[in-house]
Amino acid sequence: MQPDGGQGVTADVRAGATVPGLGWVIAGLFAAGALLLAVGGLFVGLAVRSAQAPPPRSVPAGGGPAAPAGPAGSEPVLTGGPTH
Repeated sequence: MQPDGGQGVTADVRAGATVPGLGWVIAGLFAAGALLLAVGGLFVGLAVRSAQAPPPRSVPAGGGPAAPAGPAGSEPVLTGGPTH
């Protein structure tokens, strides 16, 4: 307010700009966000599925239990068979 009781200066100011490609930029950003959301959901689904699956069973190559190891450097000994 002024000392004489009058109002101060008022101004009604507006500004604007025209950006022709802004719609395409916004649509591209939304599409990229939707794609990233879908990929993230796929990763979460795969992680949950693999967490619920039982661990794979390991089977020795021979199909049975592994043979016990003998002393180092020893020769195999046959017992109980005919001798020549």
